[in-house]
Parts: sequence; structure tokens; C-alpha cells
Amino acid sequence: MTKLTRMLPWVGAAFALATLASTIQRKGLLRGALDAVLDATPVVGGVKMVAEKMRGRDFIADRRQISKLRAAGVSELSAAGGPP
Repeated sequence: MTKLTRMLPWVGAAFALATLASTIQRKGLLRGALDAVLDATPVVGGVKMVAEKMRGRDFIADRRQISKLRAAGVSELSAAGGPP
């Protein structure tokens, strides 16, 4: 069991690296890289994923969502989950 718990952070980091290209394509270079780095960080990535599941959406919005919100007149900061 201890080998498994020591291996889990590496599995999460490998998964984040494997999905890096699609994340950058969906979110843009800076937002995608930030999302991948947060996901690859052992404790932070797990907490972030659980919080996103509970919240029902990503903390770092996709480009398409931001462009739709800009067209509706909502600021990018509030689209990313920050204050309005």
C-alpha cells in the first residue's frame, strides 16, 4: 500500500503532461500551461480537481467560454471565477 501512495503523485503528473497539448489548445498558452502545472502539482492538483468537481466547472475557463462571455459583456476575471 505504501508503494501505491508514493506512486500516486507521479501518476497525476504523468496524466497532466499527457493532456498538456489538448489543455493548451482549449485554454490558450498561458491558461493551459497554468492549468497543467496546477494539475501536476501533487497536493494542489488533487485539491483543485475535487473543488472543480464540487463546483461543476473549471477554475480556469476555456477560450470559447471566455469569448462567449465577452460577447455577453462579462469581464474575463469573472469568467475565470474571480470577483465580478
